Order: sequence, then C-alpha cells, then structure tokens
Amino acid sequence: MLYNTLLMSINAKKILEIGMSVGYSGLWFADAVMLNTKSNGQIITIDREQFKIDKATRNFEEAGVSSLIKIRKGEARKILHIPISSL
Repeated sequence: MLYNTLLMSINAKKILEIGMSVGYSGLWFADAVMLNTKSNGQIITIDREQFKIDKATRNFEEAGVSSLIKIRKGEARKILHIPISSL
C-alpha cells in the first residue's frame, strides 16, 4: 500500500491517524513503524464509533501489533485539543 511505502521512506516512528474504521490502514502503519523502529514506534488512532474500535482492536491483536497502537475514542476535534504527548 502507498502508505507503507511513504512511511518507510520518511522513517516514520510516530503516526497519528484520525478515523481508523476497522484498522486496515493501521495495520499498514504498524508494518512500516516496525520496519523503521524494530517495535519502538507508536501509532495513535482516533475513532468515535465503538463497533469500529472493537473490530480494529481485534484486528490489531490478531496481527500482533496491538502494543504499538494506542486507540482513543471520541471526536477528533475534541481529543486533538489535548497535547499529543498526553494522548
């Protein structure tokens, strides 16, 4: 996927995703972060729909990348008023 190639080319270590749906992009992000950092990176992802969060959580667990991904539930415009370091 294009995300993966772009993230690897910039040596991405931290990623903020707004609107994760069921985690498809997050899995690609995790792949790039793991290749760039050997598992020291972090992905913060935001969604407001609990059923999407539940499905994405299962997908991340099944793929073995849940330790890299921090999920925040809520409206991005409200959550993003919090400093990124607090997410």
